[in-house]
Amino acid sequence: MPKEAVIRTGSQNRIVIALGEGRFKSVEVTLGRSDATHTEILSGVMAEDEVVTSAQFLIDSESSKSSDFKRMQAPSHSTMTMSDSAPSMATVNGVINSIDPSTRVMNISREAIEKWGRGPATMDFVLAKNVIIETFKLNDEVTFTFSIEQGEFVIHTMTSVHAMHSQHE
Repeated sequence: MPKEAVIRTGSQNRIVIALGEGRFKSVEVTLGRSDATHTEILSGVMAEDEVVTSAQFLIDSESSKSSDFKRMQAPSHSTMTMSDSAPSMATVNGVINSIDPSTRVMNISREAIEKWGRGPATMDFVLAKNVIIETFKLNDEVTFTFSIEQGEFVIHTMTSVHAMHSQHE
């Protein structure tokens, strides 16, 4: 299978299967051998499954390791394509469930993203280098802006809701 068909998260590998009628489903797969362009899939997909071989345009909250594609519409315009000159970004509120300083990954339960037609989800986000991880703690309510870059959800700016309230008092 082409390497670009595999969506890699911190602890899981997934591929996207086309179900027809503009619907898709992500499934966890076990990877085997790999070379510069192809990766062997050992389990998780059936021979008759139609695999989306370049899933970058589909990546959104639903590809998170904590959820499956419940139902995903085919992208209608450039908001879900990764070929735009600037990556699509979304700003959303959420609550921090876990923080891993060694990998700079936070698991966050986020609100819906209306412009992408996505409901609330709990997922992993990678912090960009400019985000100071020590500023945040478990259960913080945050507002953050993220983009999708090479299959990862990258937070570019994040502010604690508590910090925003105290600045206005």
